[in-house]
Amino acid sequence: MLVPNAEYDIYQLPTELTADWEKRDKSVTVRYIYVSPTSVYGPECSMPCSEDSDVIPVEFTSAKINSETLLQDSGLPYTIIRSGLVIGPERNDMKPLSHSLENYFFHRHALGKPIVVPGHGQYMVSLLHAKDLASGIASALETAQAEGQIYNLQADGGITFDGLAELTAKISNRNTSLEVIHYDERQFEWIFCRRPQFPLVAMGHSLGFTEKAKKELNWKPRYMCLNMCVYVCDTY
Repeated sequence: MLVPNAEYDIYQLPTELTADWEKRDKSVTVRYIYVSPTSVYGPECSMPCSEDSDVIPVEFTSAKINSETLLQDSGLPYTIIRSGLVIGPERNDMKPLSHSLENYFFHRHALGKPIVVPGHGQYMVSLLHAKDLASGIASALETAQAEGQIYNLQADGGITFDGLAELTAKISNRNTSLEVIHYDERQFEWIFCRRPQFPLVAMGHSLGFTEKAKKELNWKPRYMCLNMCVYVCDTY
């Protein structure tokens, strides 16, 4: 766990964590796993991005990058997982302002509302089922050579924002015709208080190259985009 330091606008390790580390049972192998998004690579990365690609701090990702750096410099054993957008169990709450993919797309389909997408709707995004994320974390903990490494995890391939609107509409058997409205988020920043209503950050493509995880962790995603969305719709 990383906690904010308001005085310096950075993140720091809580003192309890470092204290517990010193008191640990030396016979037990311990490693800290930090889950970060593939969006840390930024919009200028040549897709798909590898773990060696440069990270670009922007408003949404700067805290994530700072947290990664802090853990790398802490001297603690770690593995960093950079995941696609996680969907699946426990993320389909019905709060009106919940920023989950399930709430935004399937809720609006159920109500027959238009799908409002920022920008041109053609940015590619990577998805990852919660079960595939869990299996990747477990594999990292079980693999000694994963210590000090970074791994991208996502379902094979990607899908555009508009593609998500069309796919989820088809899966949910939407009764009314689908209307996709594109808009410029910058025009509404004062309304959203800097937190976009759309659940995904529309700053560019976000795709990670996962061959390293497949080779070193023997990891493979079980859920692809279609069956992932079908699963989510059935449990929504």
